[in-house]
Amino acid sequence: MKLSHRWKQASPRAKVLLALGLVALLGTGAYVLRMGGNGKQEAPADEAVPVVLEKIRTHSFAETVEAQGTLRAKHFALVSPKVDGPILEVYVREGDRVTAGKTPLFRIDDLKLREAEQIAQKDLAAARFAREERDAALQRAAIELDRAAKEYRRFQALHEEDVVSQSGFDDVESRYRQMASMRDLSRSTLKAAGENVRKADAALRIAQKNLRDSLVLSPLTGVVSKRLAEPGETGKVGTPVVRVDDPRLLEAVVFVPGQFYARIQEGRTRVQVSDSGGAWTLEVPVATKSPVVDPTLRTFEARALLSGDAVRVPGALVNLSFLLNRREGPGVPTASVLERAGGKVVFVSDGKTARMVPVRTGLVTNGWTEVLSGDLKPGDAVVAQGQFLLNPGAPVRVQKGN
Repeated sequence: MKLSHRWKQASPRAKVLLALGLVALLGTGAYVLRMGGNGKQEAPADEAVPVVLEKIRTHSFAETVEAQGTLRAKHFALVSPKVDGPILEVYVREGDRVTAGKTPLFRIDDLKLREAEQIAQKDLAAARFAREERDAALQRAAIELDRAAKEYRRFQALHEEDVVSQSGFDDVESRYRQMASMRDLSRSTLKAAGENVRKADAALRIAQKNLRDSLVLSPLTGVVSKRLAEPGETGKVGTPVVRVDDPRLLEAVVFVPGQFYARIQEGRTRVQVSDSGGAWTLEVPVATKSPVVDPTLRTFEARALLSGDAVRVPGALVNLSFLLNRREGPGVPTASVLERAGGKVVFVSDGKTARMVPVRTGLVTNGWTEVLSGDLKPGDAVVAQGQFLLNPGAPVRVQKGN
């Protein structure tokens, strides 16, 4: 009754402290009961660590360099006008199939080119007429020279016989020499007229070629990959209007770190090319590599050739794996290799306990790691799952893994 009276008279703060003390007392009693009364926790009935084992196997290991690259057409053409002028028509669109030398791609406005051809034809006709005139003049000069030569020989004989005066002979001789000069001049002008004919003929051929070049045909068989200009735009020599790719032969182009330059060799190093989605994979030799390493990026370009089809097309992103070295040897699952005490170890088990074995590892391929040295022998079982919970000598319980 006194206790009940005192509890009623106690302050709220005192009531809270008393309640906390009672809770602590009850917790201490429960802990002592759990420890069995001697202050030490009882061990669980089963202390074995569940593990999954995997036997050491002989595997084929490969040292590779991985990189991403792009597929490009081995043969392509950026087709530009051969003459300047407005683009009159573009006959193809992206995706159209074209044939070399047959499929028209685009046409440049040819009005001025046709006029230039007509002018060249007239110039050639005028040059030929002028040559004919010079030829006729040469024939006249030759006739006059022949007449003057006969008169000169006759007067020369008469002069030797003192039948004609010296002045009369000089006049005949002068006329003979003039006719010879006229004949030589006619020959020269005829030759010049012939050159003018050849020049006019060449100009006509150029004009005709320019007219033909206004219609541009595809230079190779393939597919139009880009249409870069539209009708009405000004076409210029050297400025592409369309791009044509031949998708039958492709190049996988990739940039590789420079430290592998000596190990990647043309025609000898194999490279596995696959698409980013895993739909296809091909293994081919390296076709070419750059003669130098880029001094800024410290990389070099390598290329591999492969055939194109419906799934391998220019522009696709591909994964490339260069095979630098391949060998066979004992291996363990990569997941079983741990870092302990500054080195790599695996746990080997006989099905009852785990034994930690330091190892020296090599290549890693498809989830398996090559073991170069360590106290392991063929047939040993290593812990592939549950290894992170183990210590040397720990008991294990073998389970089946997924």
